[in-house]
Amino acid sequence: MFEQTFKNIDDILYPDLFKSEEKLREIWSRPGTRKKLLEELQERGFAKAQ
Repeated sequence: MFEQTFKNIDDILYPDLFKSEEKLREIWSRPGTRKKLLEELQERGFAKAQ
């Protein structure tokens, strides 16, 4: 799931949410920060189904 999500996000990089793949992996690895990231992406129009 992570790889597919990262490939989709890579097309619309939000540098204010994460600066690199390494930072994104760090955020994604913790449930609390993952949830916040998903909420922020959803607010910006990136649906969970994508």
